[in-house]
Amino acid sequence: MRAVLKFDLPGEKVEFDSAVRGFELACQVWEYDQWLRGKLKYEELGEGEGKAYEDAREKLRDFIDVDNLVE
Repeated sequence: MRAVLKFDLPGEKVEFDSAVRGFELACQVWEYDQWLRGKLKYEELGEGEGKAYEDAREKLRDFIDVDNLVE
């Protein structure tokens, strides 16, 4: 299977960059999720601090699920 994307440059440069670098962005989101996981699993956090990291990770995962970022 083959897919071809066409962009009118320079007018659609933002869209082009998003398409070309999408995998890199998905990798960065995964790394951020793993960083949050590490904070929660391996560091001693105060109650409020731990809750903040939990909330941040939950919100990140909501965005991933809603936008089907990672399958």
